[in-house]
Amino acid sequence: MSSANEGDVRIQHSAEYRRRRFLNWFPLGLTYATFYMGRYNINVVAKTLQE
Repeated sequence: MSSANEGDVRIQHSAEYRRRRFLNWFPLGLTYATFYMGRYNINVVAKTLQE
């Protein structure tokens, strides 16, 4: 039988890889958050715009 620690493999990525991953995902996350907030704020502002 294998112990629990043998399956616990931690991959050490290079600093360049982590930087590139951040530069790929951070703008995508900001875009998602912007669209998500905008989607629900339209319902709130719609009543004001109709007046």
